[in-house]
Amino acid sequence: MRLTTAKVLLFAFAILTCMRSFGEVVTKCGASSGFDYFYEGGLVKAKDSGWRKSSIEMGNILLTRAGDSYDIIFTDTMKTTSSIDDGGIIVKVIDSKPPLVLLVNYPGVSVETWVFRLDELGKGELTYSQARYNGALISKHSLLKASCDKTVTKEKR
Repeated sequence: MRLTTAKVLLFAFAILTCMRSFGEVVTKCGASSGFDYFYEGGLVKAKDSGWRKSSIEMGNILLTRAGDSYDIIFTDTMKTTSSIDDGGIIVKVIDSKPPLVLLVNYPGVSVETWVFRLDELGKGELTYSQARYNGALISKHSLLKASCDKTVTKEKR
């Protein structure tokens, strides 16, 4: 009997853990382009600091919502990363349809702002900034833009 109870508890824990992996897909954004400003220090030499064009051509960004909570799931050629699973604390700044503005704080490492300007079908654009600081090997501030179009209704990350 004890083994059965343990199995039920393990199954319930697995279900609850996986439930956060599913959420309503608000939108999916494609390739991003913009600019990075690299600060001298760490791996960046003085001659390499300053503004550079930036693009993430083989990536996408998935914005999901579960109740009042959001997650930003970023995929590039290397991996897929959830802001929440990566230690980010997501704060909804405004949701006035449009825009939806989210702040993601990775304490002591970086901060991001995400501005989604979407219609009711999830189509529109995203602009986002990322500031990496405090001992990062590459300290930089980025501003990028991507086009968004909700192409799926549910997605597992």
